[in-house]
Amino acid sequence: MLSPNIKLAQFSEKIEKLEPKSTKVGKNSLIFATALLSACSADGMSIGDRFIEVKDTGDFTIDRESSDTGNDEPRDTAYVDDTAEIIDSSADSAEETAEEAEIVDVIGTWPTATPGTDISGELMSTYPSFEPSGLVEYGDSYLLVGDDGDVAKIGFDGNFEAYWNIGGDYEAITLGSSGLAYIADEDYSGILEFDPSSGSLTGESCTLEIPADVDANLGVEALTFVPAEYAPAAWGTDGEGFFIAGSQYVTDLYVYSVTSCLDSTEKIPHVATIPTTNTDLSGLNFNEDTQRLYALHDSAGTFDMLKLDGTLINTYTLPSSGTSAQEEGILVRAIDCEAGLGDLVIAVDKTTDGSVAPGVIVYSDLPVTCK
Repeated sequence: MLSPNIKLAQFSEKIEKLEPKSTKVGKNSLIFATALLSACSADGMSIGDRFIEVKDTGDFTIDRESSDTGNDEPRDTAYVDDTAEIIDSSADSAEETAEEAEIVDVIGTWPTATPGTDISGELMSTYPSFEPSGLVEYGDSYLLVGDDGDVAKIGFDGNFEAYWNIGGDYEAITLGSSGLAYIADEDYSGILEFDPSSGSLTGESCTLEIPADVDANLGVEALTFVPAEYAPAAWGTDGEGFFIAGSQYVTDLYVYSVTSCLDSTEKIPHVATIPTTNTDLSGLNFNEDTQRLYALHDSAGTFDMLKLDGTLINTYTLPSSGTSAQEEGILVRAIDCEAGLGDLVIAVDKTTDGSVAPGVIVYSDLPVTCK
């Protein structure tokens, strides 16, 4: 079988772009290799007049060579990595491989430039007491929550759009599959359902069983939603998806069933845990384009990129690391999947001494690998 570094279900539209001669490609262009394998016909690895096989070379190369299948049709050979094996030409093996394989995550060097862009100017000038503590993408906008129970909406360019104050100690926000938002309240380790179209709570909520010391202000600070189709089998089954929550009190993340949360008046037990590299978890984001989880650590000034099974891919250092900035919310946007570049958006709360102003900072050129 192929190593978990290759995914065989994407980019079939790129097949015809391959050069007829041997072509060297880098990891950022691994899509060209996977394209050869992405449209296997029912009888195996034949794609139109082509026959595809994968060989082990320890490099990234695509060759066009004459076929040995008994006729003159061309054979494409995709050399993908040093753990790959020849793909069996049976349909069952091709399908099984496609299910198990996965594209390599390109790590790259980041940040390439230290300064970020603060897009919160209009919001902060209108509501100067707003303390951004979490954010989520909502259409062409960001939804933001603040420590004083307020919610705001701004455009990707920072254009102010809406503001509501509904009360509470809000530390994180995420968006569910129905278009409703879910807000983490640190005061009681709770999740509240919020309707962005009306700017009001729906009345649905739950309380999480999660390690916390609320009196020491070490409670739930991070929350994200994972649709059911991306959830590992080990989490169980929930057609509504799963929440992942993080507490500043511990290093592990905790996974909860959405259905259990919204259908119960009792504290909700977790169904799984995910390890991270540090304490002071202050933000979470699951990105569907990359299918990766991003966990922010405020005190360390770092964020982890993880698989949902808990595998750590990389830990990045924020440009603001070493300062007194309070990074409390994280969001990754895949801006250009083909180029492998995204934006990292950080919600920054105000510091106690006022040395760092609150804001929403956008850092560019984060390496991303879309699935």
